[in-house]
Amino acid sequence: MSHLDSWTFGELSNTATVSNIGEFDNALNNLTIRLQAQAAAGDSFRKLAVGSVTYGPELFTIYGMMQCTPDLSKDQCSKCLYGTITELRDCCSGRVAARVFFPSCFARLVALVDTVYGKISHNQVAKDVRQSVSLIFKQNSFHNS
Repeated sequence: MSHLDSWTFGELSNTATVSNIGEFDNALNNLTIRLQAQAAAGDSFRKLAVGSVTYGPELFTIYGMMQCTPDLSKDQCSKCLYGTITELRDCCSGRVAARVFFPSCFARLVALVDTVYGKISHNQVAKDVRQSVSLIFKQNSFHNS
């Protein structure tokens, strides 16, 4: 039987913030709700969702990734990811990059936006997301060998 552990967590975020936090947070909310449902609907091998949302007149993009350990039920995964979404809102509103980790799930976001420090390049974001997805699949194949 699986066990949902949400009593401990970690969070990391970039200190750069977007210029329109309200619009960013609305787009991020739409993305996280969609990814939460997709990851929770996964099977006993993989509960992973990756996606993006574009917003604003400048067509900025937020990339997101959510994953649960595959032993969790759909409801447990959804509940765990809800915790990551709540922590993202609490710690990282308007931040261009953030990760929240629980023992049984995690959420990650990276935004391609203009920040107070300049533009985050598409190549930086794409490289970051590819490395994360590659690491996840390596971990999954290691655990399922």
